[in-house]
Amino acid sequence: MEALAKYVEGDKDNAKLINLRGIEVQPALLYMQRLYDDDKRWKKFTKKHCKVAAEKSRLIHVIVKLSQQSGELPLSLYLRVDQVNSDAERRGNYADVFRGKLRDHDVALKRLIYFSAMTAEERQQHSNNFAREALMWRQMKHENVLELYGIDIVRFPGSSCMVLPWVEHGNIREYMRKAPSESSDVQKNKWLSQTANGLTYLHEQNIVHGDIRGANILISTDKVAKLADFGLSVFAGEESRSFHSQRGGLERWMAPELLNTEGPSSRPTKMSDVYSFGPLCCEIYSDKDPVWETVNEEHVGKMIVAGARPTIPTNMNDWFSALVTECWNVDIDKRPMISDVAARLSTVV
Repeated sequence: MEALAKYVEGDKDNAKLINLRGIEVQPALLYMQRLYDDDKRWKKFTKKHCKVAAEKSRLIHVIVKLSQQSGELPLSLYLRVDQVNSDAERRGNYADVFRGKLRDHDVALKRLIYFSAMTAEERQQHSNNFAREALMWRQMKHENVLELYGIDIVRFPGSSCMVLPWVEHGNIREYMRKAPSESSDVQKNKWLSQTANGLTYLHEQNIVHGDIRGANILISTDKVAKLADFGLSVFAGEESRSFHSQRGGLERWMAPELLNTEGPSSRPTKMSDVYSFGPLCCEIYSDKDPVWETVNEEHVGKMIVAGARPTIPTNMNDWFSALVTECWNVDIDKRPMISDVAARLSTVV
């Protein structure tokens, strides 16, 4: 209790917590998960054990770290889907998506793909990344963040599946093409405002999304934008993960500091999320990947580092264009906080 209290108060030393092993792991994970999920339990804990203001979001960090270090996921994360269609609805580079049922609700099962060419070490790392994404995603509770129900390890023996709400409309680009009459500029502003609200929530939890683009914004049945896909997410300030090998095809949305191989770090930050929000706005307004009129595909990354930015869509007004330009400023210190972006967007929806 003392070690946990000190950590949520701001102590950087979490060794006593993340080095638990054996029969101590699951009770600790369960206890911390309940603290995070139950506000009354959290308030009771801080009142009894904390001497100064405690930061609840630090619980996420220690839950994920203990899980990674011990190789165990909280047992409460596991569930069993009632039924699943045999054919995949979508196939991707790293995961296939199947449709199923969980207690009469339509759900999506995101099944991890293993490649035959993978070494044992690569397969293990692949599994670890998948588990990390699921556990981090599980903690996010906001109306503009897609909920993760849990993990199913039964339906596809040998493969883990994230279990998520089934989103009939798909991602924002898919919906705009299916329902152009319901995708006016006013509606686009609303979706972008909702996306900024969801991202503000993540940043308040000290979570960096790391992959802000249209493919990762889903539209619910009631036409609400929800952030999804936490495969590249990190904790703000975390230094332990490498991202050079995970960029494929994402350069159009990436901040120059992440693309600059001579820079200090390729790790996503809150400010690189803000940068990505700029190209996202152009993508949604134009229904195209962020484009440059005079840049070849293979040169996009180098041109961003050199200062090039996407073409502003002609249907974007001056006020919105100015906000986008602020977001992708090359000077990180001159970019607005995403909470500021969300506040400003709330005035135009």
